[in-house]
Amino acid sequence: MIKRIIVFIAIFLSTLSVHAQQGLHINEIFTGKIVPMRNGVEIKIKGKSVSKYKLNYYHSFKFVASQQQNEEVKELISRDSPVQEWKNLQGKKTTRIVQFKSADKQNRFLCYVSQEKRTGVEVVVIYMEGWAKDIFELRNLIK
Repeated sequence: MIKRIIVFIAIFLSTLSVHAQQGLHINEIFTGKIVPMRNGVEIKIKGKSVSKYKLNYYHSFKFVASQQQNEEVKELISRDSPVQEWKNLQGKKTTRIVQFKSADKQNRFLCYVSQEKRTGVEVVVIYMEGWAKDIFELRNLIK
C-alpha cells in the first residue's frame, strides 16, 4: 500500500513540473530532449520557499553543452520570445531574461546565462512563475 502511495505521489509531482513550462518550446530543455537530465543539475522549488520573491515555482537546469546544443537551447528560447535581444557580457558570457505572457494569472519568467569554458559551454536556464509583476520587480526582490 505504501509503495502505491509513493508511486502515485511521484507521478503526480512529475506531471506538475511538466505542466509549468507546458505550451512553451523551452519545455524541451527541462525534459532532457537537448541535454540529458543526468548530465546536469536540476533544481525545482515550489511554495513557501520561493514566496518571498513573489514566486510560487522555480525550476533551473545547469549543464555543460556543446556549441550545437547551446544553439538549440537559444533557438528554443527565441521561438518562445522572438523580440527579446541577447546580451553578450565580457566577451564569452551571454544572458537573456524574458517575461512571457501570463498564464492562469501567473507571470512567467525565463533567465538564460551561458559562458564558454574549455570543456564546452556552461549553461544555466531558469524558469519561474509567480505574482511578481515584471522583470524589474523580480530583480529587485532577488538582490
